[in-house]
Amino acid sequence: NRAMEPYVPPARRARRARGVRFKLYAASAIAIALAGGTLVLLRQAPFLRIERVRFTGLEGQPQVVREGFERTFTQRRLQTPYARWFGEASYFAWPDELALASPLVAGVSIKKDLIGRSVTVTATAREPLGVWCVGPQRACWWFDADDGMVLGEAAYPDGTLVPVVREESAALVAAGTTLIPQPAFSHLARIIGEWGKDPDADRTISFDRSSFEVEGVVRGATVRMNLRLAPDFGLAALAQLFTQESPESIARVDLTIERKMYVTWK
Repeated sequence: NRAMEPYVPPARRARRARGVRFKLYAASAIAIALAGGTLVLLRQAPFLRIERVRFTGLEGQPQVVREGFERTFTQRRLQTPYARWFGEASYFAWPDELALASPLVAGVSIKKDLIGRSVTVTATAREPLGVWCVGPQRACWWFDADDGMVLGEAAYPDGTLVPVVREESAALVAAGTTLIPQPAFSHLARIIGEWGKDPDADRTISFDRSSFEVEGVVRGATVRMNLRLAPDFGLAALAQLFTQESPESIARVDLTIERKMYVTWK
């Protein structure tokens, strides 16, 4: 037979319940006080305050560009939860990394020195790939090599040192925007790199936004490719064609259809 539980008067059960609740409330209050005290310490402790901030990576840019980056970075950092919780000057208010949308900066690294009470912010500048010119007036813009982001206005380049993409339609272009989506831009970057190996190429490519096709002159022949297709087959087929045939005998090469090459002879 199971032993019977001892009878506990209702008044005693109520006192026990109140005691348990009191202990829980007390433990919660102590935990909150400790958390609050720790947060106050982290916010106000002099040895945790950052006193020196150094920005690097954009030394080659004009002063107005460097100051604009520093201002944008500071505004973005102060919007992070770290700065709101610990205070803007605290060591813990500085994240290890910070995403920053900028037409001039590809990435930002942050190095913190608690002993020296300093922070070094290093910006990685975007590398321009070429110049994109739109419309009949040839308004031109530098664009970067990573994702085709517009960096800023440019003059129409003279000579053949800088790759130029010409688009007849008056596309809407502004700094900080991307010219064409991925993976089409990656395909274009590959094509620019391969066609640019021709020492006699004028490095000017025409882009048709309606068909996403590009056209340029390679070793004297007009070549057309489709940016919606990965360029591996087309570039390999073109190289093989120029190896087997005299480039002077080729008028036009069409590589706009997947895994097909159409050649027009002179």
